[in-house]
Amino acid sequence: MSMPPTLSHQARKLQKKGVEHQRAGRAETAEVYHRRGQKADPRCAQALQLLGSVAQQAGQHQEAIRSMDEALTLNSGDPESLDSLAKCCLGQGRIEDAIRC
Repeated sequence: MSMPPTLSHQARKLQKKGVEHQRAGRAETAEVYHRRGQKADPRCAQALQLLGSVAQQAGQHQEAIRSMDEALTLNSGDPESLDSLAKCCLGQGRIEDAIRC
């Protein structure tokens, strides 16, 4: 399993704000912060996982799967990304793919 890249201070702050907005039910604002965090640190798997989470909550399963796949490319075996990917696959009726996660 590869180690996740270290987050920059700026990316960490942006992600924290994004998570706060996501928990408060403000998905669009959360997505803005997660995208800014990912832009501040493009090799950050967590930012991609969080973007996928927002997409998943919005029912945008294809976008969520793409984000989770990218996150897993950067940090293979990440349990949060794998869990979210499995949920996205289930949301699309892709049961066999979900089981593989």
